[in-house]
Amino acid sequence: MTELPKEIKKMLSEEGDSFELILFNDDFHQFDFVIDKLKQHCGHSPEQAEQCAFIAHHKGESSILMGGENRIEKIKNKLALEGLIVDSRKVTV
Repeated sequence: MTELPKEIKKMLSEEGDSFELILFNDDFHQFDFVIDKLKQHCGHSPEQAEQCAFIAHHKGESSILMGGENRIEKIKNKLALEGLIVDSRKVTV
């Protein structure tokens, strides 16, 4: 596991328990659909959403968002209802 930059560690420690939301690659959804859902539910810019979708496609998974447990779980549920394969993990700082 790579070391997080100091700025991110500080932000995460201020939020309390921090989690990351992971998007997994699937063979069902088109890039445009995934990009639209990341913009809609995660607040990603078009470029950020495209990069996350690209990484998930080529590496099998992509960390798409970090934050508090409640926020991450709400967004995870929304994306799952859209049919995307997502999970959350606790981040250790």
